[in-house]
Order: sequence, then C-alpha cells, then structure tokens
Amino acid sequence: MVTGLFQFDPGAGYDFGRRQFAVAYDDGMGNLIFEAYTVSSNLQTSSPLFTPIALQNVNTGARFSIAAGGYRGVKDAQNPLWELGFNRLSDMPDANSNFVYVGLIGVASGQIVTYISAANQQFYPDLRMPVMAYDYDGDSIYLGAPVHVTVEQVLNTDFVLQEPPKHAYYDNNASSPTFGQIVSVSREDSFNVQLQDSTGTTFSSRSTDTSDFDVGGSVSASASGTVEEGEDVGIEEAEDSTTVTVSAEATYDYKEHQESYDSQYASRTVSFSGVTDHDDYLTGRLQLFDIWRYRVYGISTTDSQGKPSNAFYEIVLPGPTLNFAGGG
Repeated sequence: MVTGLFQFDPGAGYDFGRRQFAVAYDDGMGNLIFEAYTVSSNLQTSSPLFTPIALQNVNTGARFSIAAGGYRGVKDAQNPLWELGFNRLSDMPDANSNFVYVGLIGVASGQIVTYISAANQQFYPDLRMPVMAYDYDGDSIYLGAPVHVTVEQVLNTDFVLQEPPKHAYYDNNASSPTFGQIVSVSREDSFNVQLQDSTGTTFSSRSTDTSDFDVGGSVSASASGTVEEGEDVGIEEAEDSTTVTVSAEATYDYKEHQESYDSQYASRTVSFSGVTDHDDYLTGRLQLFDIWRYRVYGISTTDSQGKPSNAFYEIVLPGPTLNFAGGG
C-alpha cells in the first residue's frame, strides 16, 4: 500500500495537503490486482478512484512492488496528480529473455499507460525489487543547497493616525491685549483625531501572518553568492520566461507544503484606540523574517539584457514580532 496525491479538488477539500491510497495484491489465482481509494473527511467511508486493474495469470505472488509519485515529469499547480508505478517478476522470460516487468498506472484515467519488460536478470525465489524513479534523460528540475537569510526589524504599521493641523501665532499687534505673547488658536489636546467605527466604538482589525515564495535570477552560481554580492539580500526580478517556467514548479512545491509552513501562525486582533492629542499616533510591530533561498538547477534563464543567468527560488517565513504603539 502507498499514499499519494491521486485526487485534487480544493473546493471539495481535496487540496495539496490531502492524500489518497493505492494497494496492490495477488488474489491467490495468479492475478495481480491494483486498486486506489479516497477516504472521506470524517474517515468513515472510502470510495474507489477507478475500477480495479488486473494483470491476469502472471503468477507473481509476492514478487512485486508499487510506488507513488510524479513519474511522468514535472508537475504544475493545475495538474498536480501523481501516478502509480509498479514492477513484477516473472517465472518465465519473454521474447527478449526479460524476467522483470515495469509499468505505470494513470490514477486519473484508471488505466495502465506504460507496461514493458525491462531486465533480463534470472528469476530468484525471494527477490522483490523496489520501484524507484530514475531520470534517464536528465530533464529534472531540482533545488540546490539553500542559504538562510534573516532580515531583522522590518517595520509594519497597522495604522498611522495623523494629528490634525494645530495653529499658534506670535501677536505683534501693539494694541492687542496679548501683544508680545504666543497665542494658541487650536493647539489644544481636545482638538484631536480618533479612529472609531460607525457605532462610535473602538475600531479593531484581524490579520494572520502567512508564508510566501518568489522566483528570481542572478549571475551568481550559488544561493550564498546572491547575498554576498551587495548589502541587500534581493535578487533580480525574473524575466517572463523564467517566471512562467519556474513558477509552475515552485507553485506546486510551495502549495504542497504551505499548510506545514503556516501551521504556527495564529490570527491576531489589533484594537485601535489611540488619540492624536500631542502627535501623530502609530500602531504596528517590528518583525523578523526568515528567507530560505535555493538555486534552481535544470533550467536555463536570462536576465533583462538577455544574458545567461541562474534561477533562484526562495521561501519567506514571518518570524517573531515586537509590538509598538505611541506618538510618532
């Protein structure tokens, strides 16, 4: 039995973080059977994803293996479904003297899409060969070693309440009773601004931190080199070709793990109760951000001048905060 992403319908609750399962077994009559199921959200019922597939009269016994994965190439956010790979051993060789057979089942279609003999190793009674993905034509896209960047004291204001204009003047009219004095026109604490909702109560807002990702390019060959190049930690905005090519794979990878990335972020409610009696009033927080940047291998990209560059993929995770409120 293996688990995999065999059903994808976010509106119905089947998102990147949910898995289904597939099984393979010998039915005792020489047939190798493959089945796949989805389980209800309450874990009470299961439903088949396709009609059971049978390799008849193969007499495999326990000499088979299955595995789930994206065996038909790089996935994207619109077509993320996995396939079911399998192999089996035979007692008798085929016309090419092969004893080992491999195949691929498209779970979405419920059909075997590939089934070939693959190896001429002689049959061994106890041999059970595991299925493994192998990029024989070298067109995989994969990530290199990351560099971890920490950006500290990022200012994020929840609101800025501006003090209204307050006026005072120096009275230089000799006939005035306030001659030679500074006269306040509107410099009073009672002349201020408050933020309230339509019912006159203190206004509040609710928000939740979330992670995010981005793609970009650089002439640097390593993720650490992009940080050492300058004082900032930015990378050049990716060209359209880079964005289209890399973002599809990056979106799939990020969304598959987003639930775990965001699992520690709780929502927060901020109440705005400041008064601009002496100054503008600010409420916000200073926050730390963790950036994990990876070099993307297996893809060719160019910069804005058309020169070769390297693609990078980074994940940004909000960190601890320090709240502040007061005059500014």
